[in-house]
Amino acid sequence: MAIAYSAWPILQVSTPATRLGVQHDEALLGDWWGIRSALARYGIVLNVNYFGMAVGNVSGGMRKGADYAGQTSVSVDADWGLLAGLHGFSTHLFFLNRSGRPVGRDYVGDSVFNENNIYGAGGDVIAHLGYAFIEQKLWHDRLDLMAGRMGAAMLFNASPIFCDFFSFGLCPTPRAISGGSQGAFIMPPQNNWSFYASLSLDHDLYLRTGINAVGGALGGPSGLNWSDHGVTGVMLPVEAGWTPHWGKSQKPVHLRAGFYASTAQASDIALNRQGNLLALSGGAPLEHRGYFAAWAGGDVMLLRQTAAADGGLLFFFNYTHSDDRISIYRDMGVAGFEDRGFWAKCPQDRVGLLFVWSEQSAWLRKRLRAAHLSDTQNHTGVLEAQYGAHIASGTFLTPDIQYVIRPGAAGIYHNAVVLGTSLQIGF
Repeated sequence: MAIAYSAWPILQVSTPATRLGVQHDEALLGDWWGIRSALARYGIVLNVNYFGMAVGNVSGGMRKGADYAGQTSVSVDADWGLLAGLHGFSTHLFFLNRSGRPVGRDYVGDSVFNENNIYGAGGDVIAHLGYAFIEQKLWHDRLDLMAGRMGAAMLFNASPIFCDFFSFGLCPTPRAISGGSQGAFIMPPQNNWSFYASLSLDHDLYLRTGINAVGGALGGPSGLNWSDHGVTGVMLPVEAGWTPHWGKSQKPVHLRAGFYASTAQASDIALNRQGNLLALSGGAPLEHRGYFAAWAGGDVMLLRQTAAADGGLLFFFNYTHSDDRISIYRDMGVAGFEDRGFWAKCPQDRVGLLFVWSEQSAWLRKRLRAAHLSDTQNHTGVLEAQYGAHIASGTFLTPDIQYVIRPGAAGIYHNAVVLGTSLQIGF
């Protein structure tokens, strides 16, 4: 699913063969008249991708209307084993340019999810650095070390399946953890100083951990502000996973569970430093030192239909819990199906069905009720269906429909129907 996940190329991948990006036969322009093959002989892989979404609210919500949001990106990956004889060493760069508006904020009235996921944090610059890191593989590639400007959401509680869907609620990781961490658990376009390590164990098990800075500029508008000014602590994520295959056709299974703990400073969403309600008394928020989140999820291929790694009917699921003292999110659940290869004439076409549910902060609700104020947010959900048509090499056209339950989680707006289409091109 490399082209389908072109927004974040590093996450297409779990093997050295695919780590370096989209292959020639998956790109619209193929081998670039021999340029790609020439670069590959020196260990350099260059990918250019476009991902655009036109999404509109047609019923319910705040008002009718549509928005466009798009991203053009360039990734450069270099294998220094081929370049300089440094076995297992590679470097990775990802630049992007974003434009457009968020349909959730403009028309749906949705401050929890945004129904076009590619929007935001591009910095209004021509080229924004999404990530820049070095990677060293050791012990016959069983130990994978990464360090540089990254974000935990690239590797922890993340799945390329999530970004096939339009809802910002789970791309590339459920919003309850990325949007509810106050800068601890980030994803590109934001970046921070990070070190992560993955160890492949026997019996298809893996263990992944690391440490990253929390706070600061997170790269700033250009992604190149690497100052540690404003950093208040560190975040330590831990994830364990099991990736076996089952049945005669070797259908893949990916299961994972993990947590993070942060030593950083985070602001209470309900109380000020005097212990009074922010909504009534204002003032500086109460500061917490240390917070956490946890998750579990995965995907299972139920029916194999092609020889491709993802060629079949997949069931995927996830549960994420956040510290609702510092996050508007408390619990988020995800479940869905994605099927590829069901049509022999179009083996790369996909059909997907998703349901995501979010329970908002009970900490905030309890304190609002104690002050006899109405709840600001309670719960919300999105039911989404789509068809991804592989219309040319490296190119997908995906019509999509979302039914948004209680937009913004506050019960102010009627349930909304949101229609959209995305175009993804790997050049």
